[in-house]
Amino acid sequence: MDRTVLITGASSGIGLEFAKLFAKNGYNLVFVARRKQHLERLASQLSGKYKIKVATIIKNLSSPSSPKEIFNDLKANSIHLGIQ
Repeated sequence: MDRTVLITGASSGIGLEFAKLFAKNGYNLVFVARRKQHLERLASQLSGKYKIKVATIIKNLSSPSSPKEIFNDLKANSIHLGIQ
């Protein structure tokens, strides 16, 4: 099983709490949100603390094209998700 999780809205709220829980349990993470600075800071903190890989995808999820763009980004970077 691939231990990579995609989390939307990871920069705050419930998305942030999910990110912390999965990181603590050793999962690699893919963050999707529109606030680049917040995501990069969180990615750096969690990857350093838990020795995991964290990728960020900056997208506004309200855009109708976002799901396809996210899929293409994952595919282009050979990122396989275990949990979505």
